[in-house]
Amino acid sequence: MRYNRNILIVVLLNFFLTSTVLGAIPAWDKTFGGTGSDSAASVIQNQNGEYVIAGTSSSYGAGGYDAWLIITDSKGNWLWDKSFGGRNNDLAASVIQTSDDGYMIAGTTSSYGAGGSDVWLVKTNSKGNCCGTKPLEVKATIWQPQLYKLLMADILSQELHRPTAQEVLMSG
Repeated sequence: MRYNRNILIVVLLNFFLTSTVLGAIPAWDKTFGGTGSDSAASVIQNQNGEYVIAGTSSSYGAGGYDAWLIITDSKGNWLWDKSFGGRNNDLAASVIQTSDDGYMIAGTTSSYGAGGSDVWLVKTNSKGNCCGTKPLEVKATIWQPQLYKLLMADILSQELHRPTAQEVLMSG
C-alpha cells in the first residue's frame, strides 16, 4: 500500500477532495456527497493508485448516518461507493487495504452490538461488497482516535506483518 504525500483537504457536509503539491496550484479537486451531511474521516491510496475514502453519510444508506466507502481513480474521479449500517448512526473512522486487496473499516455503530455506541469493524472485498461486520463490545466514540490507531495497528500487524499496537504507541 502506498501512502500519498499530497495534501487532502476535507470539508464537512459535502466533502471536497483536493490533490496538490506544496506551494502549487491544485492538480485537481472533487466534491462528493448528497443533500444530507457527508464527511470523510480517512483516505489512503490503494495498490492500484486509486484513492480509498472512508467517511460518514446521511445522504446515502439505511438510515441515520452510515459508514461510507468511496473509491476514485488517481485523478479523483468517482469509480464506486458503498454504504454500511443500519437504522441508527454508524460511522467510519479509518480504513486500510487488506492483504487480499479488500478493505477493513473501523468505526462505531449504534445499530449493532451491545447497545449505545460500540467499536465496529467492516471487512469488504476489493469491490466493497461486505464480507462481514463485527461489533466489538467496547464503549467508544468516533472522537477517540487513539483507540482506532491501536485497532488498525493490530489489524495491520496481523494482515501485513507490520508493527504491533504497542510499537505504534511507543513511536509517538
